[in-house]
Amino acid sequence: MQLLMISEFEQHLKIDKNGNRIGKFAIVTNTGLSNLVGNLLQDEKFSGIHVAFGHEYPEKTGSDWNSDIHVDAVLRNCTITVENKVIMKDEKFLI
Repeated sequence: MQLLMISEFEQHLKIDKNGNRIGKFAIVTNTGLSNLVGNLLQDEKFSGIHVAFGHEYPEKTGSDWNSDIHVDAVLRNCTITVENKVIMKDEKFLI
């Protein structure tokens, strides 16, 4: 698993004009995983937030934009609030 520093991440998102657009966003509810394992295909299913910047698979989503990059991020220790209701705090769902 490659970890990027914030400045490297920001520079990478500037590779093309849509690199900083969110192509995928998910609130992941898989509470059966307890640790990240270093395999993104599994880690992106870890309970919390999964967001991807750049390429959003327009051939599948029908979006009218594209990007040459795709950067996945898995956010841990999340607190998620929806319509003023906290639904997750520190990786624990409250609903």
